[in-house]
Amino acid sequence: MGQIRRQTLISSLIIYSGFLLGAFNLIYVLPRLLPVEYIGLTRLIQDFAAMLTAFAGLGFAGPFTDLDPILKNILNRVVMTFYNSSLLLRILGCW
Repeated sequence: MGQIRRQTLISSLIIYSGFLLGAFNLIYVLPRLLPVEYIGLTRLIQDFAAMLTAFAGLGFAGPFTDLDPILKNILNRVVMTFYNSSLLLRILGCW
């Protein structure tokens, strides 16, 4: 039990330090290096990318979680065909 607590504490410290580093970067460093328009543009691009990732998957997360235990019992070739075809459809969905 002590190891789990230690790992949780270390993980929390890493997450909080990453948050503080990002806040410092956004509040102090970026305004001194970039004009306000560029900061807004980078935020806009990041927000659009985050929003479009939900559509790029084309709804394939559900079949993976539902059919994965069933497909593992079938032949390996059939499972790989399912994974490869869904990967191809996801790549096409990005375009």
